[in-house]
Amino acid sequence: MIYIQAQDTALHYLGYKMRTEAELRRKLTEKEFAPQVIEKVMDFLCRYGYCDDKTYAKSFVKERLRLKPKGAYALKMELRQKGISEKIAEEVLAETDLNEAEDAARWILKKTRGNLELDEKEKQRLYGFLQRKGYRWDTIREAMALVEAGEV
Repeated sequence: MIYIQAQDTALHYLGYKMRTEAELRRKLTEKEFAPQVIEKVMDFLCRYGYCDDKTYAKSFVKERLRLKPKGAYALKMELRQKGISEKIAEEVLAETDLNEAEDAARWILKKTRGNLELDEKEKQRLYGFLQRKGYRWDTIREAMALVEAGEV
């Protein structure tokens, strides 16, 4: 009876959107189900494909790149915060077609509105913004070169 309630809770929680294994465990723990019941439910969910961290990570990265592009480092940190293992996060990012320089270049164009005649303070502000988005320093320089050459 309690197992069925836990299973229903998990399936209901999954009904809204995909979740990581860690998120499901957290939800079931919040609902105060016993650890052995949680394990049994997680086994069921994983066996039938309702809970797959790798699939979740691929979907998350794809959507994040489509809506709010970020650097590989920032994406990896977001996945880690969601409970995805470092191994899976690195694997998914390696499989993903990331073009960080072009994404950063689009951010540069958006932030500068095409006006690339920036003084040193504005450039530093722009570089800081891109670093907070998870882009490495060499990627930012490459993006700046792409923008200045008009290749984006």
